[in-house]
Amino acid sequence: KPLGVHYSLCVNTRDDLDRQIIKSEHATICLPGLDFEIPPITQAGSLSTVEGVLTHAAKSLEYMQPQRRAVDAATADKIQHVIDELRELSAGM
Repeated sequence: KPLGVHYSLCVNTRDDLDRQIIKSEHATICLPGLDFEIPPITQAGSLSTVEGVLTHAAKSLEYMQPQRRAVDAATADKIQHVIDELRELSAGM
């Protein structure tokens, strides 16, 4: 049985994106609406806002998109959809 604490935050307003998040190297952030997960070692030991976490995740995914697109365009398109969704969420849309 996993140990730890589960926190849940529903982002309903633009102000919710300004909530601070402390992410340890053991924490996982799940975005069920996107079927997206930020694993424990990613963004480890960081202090950010909800908006900052979403923006960082989009930038991290985008980093290898040109190489990914050259190898597997279908997967790159799916990842691009997630990047676009993360950007929309971080902008408060």
